[in-house]
Amino acid sequence: MQAGQLRHRVTVQEPGDTHSAGGGREQSWVDVATVWGAVRPATAREIDVGEKTNMQLTHMVEVRWQDNVFLPERRFKFGARYLEIIGARNPAERGINALISCVEVEL
Repeated sequence: MQAGQLRHRVTVQEPGDTHSAGGGREQSWVDVATVWGAVRPATAREIDVGEKTNMQLTHMVEVRWQDNVFLPERRFKFGARYLEIIGARNPAERGINALISCVEVEL
């Protein structure tokens, strides 16, 4: 992996609780880390949801390996887009880089 290929700035986020003005709890997303990565489109397909057809986009994100950072309950913020982490793999099994499968979600 060459450093020049990691040209996208992505922020890793995890769900967290915040307190609302009324004293209740609301779920929000908290930034965990901001890293350099390579975001590559993987697939696009149409899925039927009730009477509506939506487009589902998947991406492959390559980043430098970090233990316990790229977990399935987390997501990437990439500009104004959000990529939900499906799974991460360590292709060389040497802890050098991670290939992370993601699906783009709308908020």
